[in-house]
Amino acid sequence: MFSVTNRIKNISQPRLGYLPIKKLQKMNFFDKYTINEVDSAYRSIQGMAVDYLTRFMNGESKNAAFQISLQGAAKVDDLNHAYKLLNNINGLDTVSIYNACQLVGYDVALRKGTDYYTSVDKIIPTEGLIQNIIIMVNRSLAFWKEVGPVVLNGFTFEGGYNDIISNGDGDYLTNDTLWDFKVSKSAPTIDQTLQLLVYYILGIHSIHQEFKSIKKLGIFNPELNTAYTVSISGIPDETFYKVSKDVIGYCMPDKIDLWRSATGTSEQAIQELKDHLYYIHKDTGFSPEQYADGIYDITVDDYWSYYRELSKNYNDKPKFKNTQSVKFIKNSGYFMFVSVSEKELHAFCKAAAERNFHSHCYIIMRNYLNMLMPYYPDFQYIGMLSIAYQSRFNLLYLKKKKSKKVTRTMFLHKKSKMNFTSIMRHGKS
Repeated sequence: MFSVTNRIKNISQPRLGYLPIKKLQKMNFFDKYTINEVDSAYRSIQGMAVDYLTRFMNGESKNAAFQISLQGAAKVDDLNHAYKLLNNINGLDTVSIYNACQLVGYDVALRKGTDYYTSVDKIIPTEGLIQNIIIMVNRSLAFWKEVGPVVLNGFTFEGGYNDIISNGDGDYLTNDTLWDFKVSKSAPTIDQTLQLLVYYILGIHSIHQEFKSIKKLGIFNPELNTAYTVSISGIPDETFYKVSKDVIGYCMPDKIDLWRSATGTSEQAIQELKDHLYYIHKDTGFSPEQYADGIYDITVDDYWSYYRELSKNYNDKPKFKNTQSVKFIKNSGYFMFVSVSEKELHAFCKAAAERNFHSHCYIIMRNYLNMLMPYYPDFQYIGMLSIAYQSRFNLLYLKKKKSKKVTRTMFLHKKSKMNFTSIMRHGKS
């Protein structure tokens, strides 16, 4: 049904995670090199190229190392070109890395679907990106030489899958450690530590006997040149039991310390999954075109039905934890969705008219404010700030009366492909 990563996206973890970051022991490695900044659009290309080239340089065949890329190429009926790129990959020279960067561009067709694929010929690696890949592959090779040998890599979990998690592949096993390989400028997240837990549990139930000797879980990040590890003996049986039951959905034994004997898929997990899929795919048929100018109360499902089609995001429905109700405002060809809670107010504005949004934005937003603020007498207007990022959005500042907290409200241009979450995460605000 789900891959490991897609399953984890839909899991609400405890506040600090099933496996808190503070449990990880950090080990830094040092060299004289510095990683260059690369365009955000190329970060995933960089990460995949480092991963696959490391596997290849570590002795794996090219076809095996770039297997996902080749499968993606087959999805878009472009295997001939993919093999031409593969044949030009022979090491860590510039030509090899250039071809590797283009080849991994096919991955998206397999991982997310052919609708997300664009021609790999448009992938033009910069000199800085190529240098980064050389540095990080060499760091990775040095790391595996120090902690290895690698006894298994690129493995799947036959025998461990069930009706909830039906695919997913691990990165590396050394004699006593399960390693996940992450190319990132950031430290590990609780989603990544949960991914490690799931891989370990799947491995214990799989056909791979190597998992019986695993004593530690680890993450290696060649961009930071840092490894993070945790001893399995330091993770409570209760954690493994809960992840087996609530994330993987196994049928569980009565005793917590017998979690390794879990099997199959529980009926409760299947029902919870059905409820979740209904929640994600529920469609109310909401359309702004059905409404005249004014302010309306709509449901979260109304908003999601509209935004899902707009963004083509059919799987990752937000949890809307801070949304108690939604206001829809329409005026003169523009419309806004407002997420309302007791403490804060977030707004998302989409320009529906074919005209320059930025030049009209201030006046229009003030019109919206005049319409909106009477509904929220506890808030006061602080100011508006235009952001010079391709003139696509503005920030509105509101403050709850008698409070020091200021709420930032984001207005987005319809043509922008960036959503509120990604802008905030990438620091554009």
